[in-house]
Amino acid sequence: KREIAEMFYIKKFNISIN
Repeated sequence: KREIAEMFYIKKFNISIN
């Protein structure tokens, strides 16, 4: 589902910023 993909992208983005 797209919800999971969005969460995955957000997590990756957060890790990238950190």
